[in-house]
Order: sequence, then structure tokens, then C-alpha cells
Amino acid sequence: MMNKALSANEATVTLTEANLDHDHLYITQARHLLPPDVYGGDRKSDPSSRLLTITFEPGQTVQTDVPNGRNFFRERSAVADFFQRTGAAPGDEVRIVRTGPYKLRISPVSCT
Repeated sequence: MMNKALSANEATVTLTEANLDHDHLYITQARHLLPPDVYGGDRKSDPSSRLLTITFEPGQTVQTDVPNGRNFFRERSAVADFFQRTGAAPGDEVRIVRTGPYKLRISPVSCT
């Protein structure tokens, strides 16, 4: 998996087969975009103290956090919808942009 940080407010993530199989985006290269209080417990019943608002273009706008010890957003149904709308495939790239405090936009850079 090749990921690259673009700037203080952006990162690009290359999708893997595992991302598509499990409806998640690896956020290793985008961790600098996330405030520390968006990391919650292992279970949905133990959410973070603050939530991120993520707008998928195309797709939904959702609020979510990041499970403790995980490398992806907890809300995966919106990720699945985004993958379906874009026709995402392994090797495609998506851009994650911080648009404000606790706000991200995720859009395709290249999708088949």
C-alpha cells in the first residue's frame, strides 16, 4: 500500500483489496489530519469524546470516530457507498482533505 501525505491539510491513500473487501480506508498517512480526541474505544458503545464529520464526494456526509488501535474510520457503510459510487478498485487513489476543525472531505483522485 502506497500512501503519501500531500500537505498539512491533505493526504492521498491508495486503495487495497482489503479496503474494498472490508469497506474501510487505511488512514495511516492521514493521521496528521485527525485531532487526538476522535479516537474512541474498541466498541461502538465506547465512542470518542468528539466526532469527525466526513463528506464523501460522491456520497454521504457522516459523523464518525476512529476505534482505538484501528487504522480506519468506525463508520464503514458510508465508505462502502463511496466505493460503489466511484467504482473503486485496488490501486485507485483517494484524497482526504481537512476542510475545518473536525471536518474531512474524501474524494477520488483516480478511480476506474
